[in-house]
Amino acid sequence: MKVRFHRLIWILLLLGVVSCSKNFTSEIIYIKITEIPTELSPKTVQHMIKKVLLNLTTQPLHSQNCSLLDELYYEDGFLYLVLKKGIRFHNGYPLTTEHLLYYLAKIEIDNYEIINDFKIKIKHKENNKNKIDRLFAERIRFYPESDTDRVQNYFVGTGEFYLNNYSDTQFKLKTFNSHPVFSKSINRTLIISQENHIDADVIIPFEKIDKVTCQNILRSKI
Repeated sequence: MKVRFHRLIWILLLLGVVSCSKNFTSEIIYIKITEIPTELSPKTVQHMIKKVLLNLTTQPLHSQNCSLLDELYYEDGFLYLVLKKGIRFHNGYPLTTEHLLYYLAKIEIDNYEIINDFKIKIKHKENNKNKIDRLFAERIRFYPESDTDRVQNYFVGTGEFYLNNYSDTQFKLKTFNSHPVFSKSINRTLIISQENHIDADVIIPFEKIDKVTCQNILRSKI
């Protein structure tokens, strides 16, 4: 028991500095979801877990802590969005303005013009603010229209992790080494499981599952 305790303390200390460590080269983190209410249907549980996977495999178009935009400005009644160059999806394809069309249609913005692969302008109207906020919050995926049952396609994003393989009760994610923020010398594997026998490094109570992000998993702060 003492050995296990010291091992856990060592892991927690390591996770606290892993984002700035250049010597650390590999890590497997076992994450167990516990305290799942018995009254919830399996479909509801799976839906919640998929939200976690979206947080780990995708990024919002624009937020305070994370943005896929290089520039954002207003000019002559238009909002200009300029995508960062070099951003790639997990399947290797570059992020371009074409990938925003689904989300523009989803929130019913139709007065826009694609200037080039990385720049788009949207007519700015006073009643557009809520729509623009919704656009910024959208987590960008390569296959946005995928059926949610096609799991492998559904989670192809630009996030820190990509979905490597999965089963009904376990998901395996790996570091996306083409991510612009992550060092290619750091390789991490996250194994998220509902299986009780897993000896977990991080335990997530089901009631806190919607708070899971890459940062608080790696710092063990759920």
